[in-house]
Order: sequence, then structure tokens, then C-alpha cells
Amino acid sequence: MSGLKTVDSLRTPVLGLALLLGAGLLGGCASKDHVAPPASLQAIENQFTPVLEWTADIGKSQSNRLVTLVPEVVGDRVYTVDTAGRLRGFELTSGRLVFDHALKESIASGVASDGRIIIVGTTDGRVLAVSTEDGEILWEASLSTVAVAPAAIGQGRVVVRAGDGRVFVLNATDGRRIWVDGRSVPPLNLQGQSRPVLVGDAVIVGYDSGLLAVHRLADGQVIWENQVALGRGRTDVDRMVDIDAMPL
Repeated sequence: MSGLKTVDSLRTPVLGLALLLGAGLLGGCASKDHVAPPASLQAIENQFTPVLEWTADIGKSQSNRLVTLVPEVVGDRVYTVDTAGRLRGFELTSGRLVFDHALKESIASGVASDGRIIIVGTTDGRVLAVSTEDGEILWEASLSTVAVAPAAIGQGRVVVRAGDGRVFVLNATDGRRIWVDGRSVPPLNLQGQSRPVLVGDAVIVGYDSGLLAVHRLADGQVIWENQVALGRGRTDVDRMVDIDAMPL
């Protein structure tokens, strides 16, 4: 029994010494000597001074909506839309209002235009084509879900990227569906989609999975694709590699 008492009497100081050593090691790891200093900021010299040419009211505020309704510049015109469907066109150089039409629709995407028509997406998953001459709705088409990225227009086609990962290619004259393709959407992704880009007879699309693909505009066949980002980690947040920027 005396031997057991001796062991018990030694256990407490040994344990205390181990705790002190562990605390010392942790303290050493947290020492300021091991923190890399931040890189020094380089002085920036402005190459030019921006000059405000004009400002204009473009309609209802979108501050309480998770949408980004960016303007579209086509030639000497700037086209805008607000969340309530107010379409406006301005002269690029002067800001003079040349086009003003109320669609009376709840809008989810910014405008796209080729100078002849304006394409906008609604919050109920439709695409509207509006004449730049008189504001008349030329046609509308239904998507599988809401599109928040502006469309791409060219080669007689309208390319729309929907929120469920699908790409819709429509006839620019009547809205008839030409083809649909898409990729699966990860369980977690950022609010928003990348805008498709037309290059000649092809369309470039960035997907929520980090995949960048080039489709043939005529039939949607994949010409080239590459996984530009790979999701790694244990959680959906760690693996998030959403492409929301417009390919350049």
C-alpha cells in the first residue's frame, strides 16, 4: 500500500509539470516572432482623373433584392431596367432619355440588347424580348427556373443561363427553343450566374460546379470543356467553386 501512495503522490506534480510544458510550447507557437509581417503597400499614382459626364434616374431601387441589374451599352445607347420592369434608354454621350417603357413585370436579370431588341428575365422564370423602337413585347419564352444573369444575343440567337444549371438557346426572332443543355448544380452555390459569352459560332458558359464549357451555337455540342476549379474539403462551403464572373 505504501508503494501505491508513493505513486499517487508523484502523479500530481508530474501532471502539473506536463501541463506547464504544454502551455509553454503553445505559447511559443503563438509568439509574435512566428507571424509573417504584411507586405508593404506600394504607392499608386493615378494615370487619369475620372470626370462625371452625366447621371440619370434608372427607376426603382434594388437594394432590398438579391439581383444585380447592370446596364447594357450598345453603340451610342445605354439601356437599363429596374426591378419593377421600367425600361429606359439613354444617349451614351449626353445622357438624354430616348426610350422609356413600363413592362409592369418583376425583373430578375439585367438587360441584354443587340440594338434591335432588349432581353430581360422575370422572377417567374420567363424571358421577354422587347422592341427598342416602341417598347412592344415581341415574344416571351418560359425557362426551367429564374435567370438572374443577362442573356447573350448574336447570330440570330438568344442564350440564357438559368439558375438550375441549364443553358437555353432561343431564336431571336420568335423565341422558339433551339436547344437546351446544362450541368448539375452543387448543393451549395452562390446567388447569381455567369453571363454566357458568344464568340463566333460558339458560346462560352461558366457553371456552378467550376466547369467552363464551350458549346457549338448551332446545336449545343460541347467543343471544349475544362474544370477550372476543383472543390476540396469536408463541407459544402469548402467545396464551393461557383463560376459567377463573365468569361473574358
